[in-house]
Amino acid sequence: GYYEAITETVTLAELAGFVLATNVKLAQWPENEKVYTYPGEAFNLLINGFIAVELDSEAVESDIDPKAAVYVILATGKLTTATNASAGTVVELPNVIFTGTYEKQGSKLIAEILVK
Repeated sequence: GYYEAITETVTLAELAGFVLATNVKLAQWPENEKVYTYPGEAFNLLINGFIAVELDSEAVESDIDPKAAVYVILATGKLTTATNASAGTVVELPNVIFTGTYEKQGSKLIAEILVK
């Protein structure tokens, strides 16, 4: 199999999930080619569990409530909150919710999510 970095708008069905890098292979190197991987070689896929993620700069802190839906921007793959929902471009991620735990790290907003 292979993966590609999101560079244009994709559909929700094209998103595989959250990748946990154990041996990173960057899609931008060399020369923006596709990166081929073998099972267990380059990353693990988070199927069920908790992870802290950086949210898009437009995410709204007050939307990060326990059990609130997590949204994805289909043009960038960045996660955001319900306030930024937009049909066809910023959609709810199925089976992914906020735990309510978050913190600011400088200008970045980091939130814990549950993939179930």
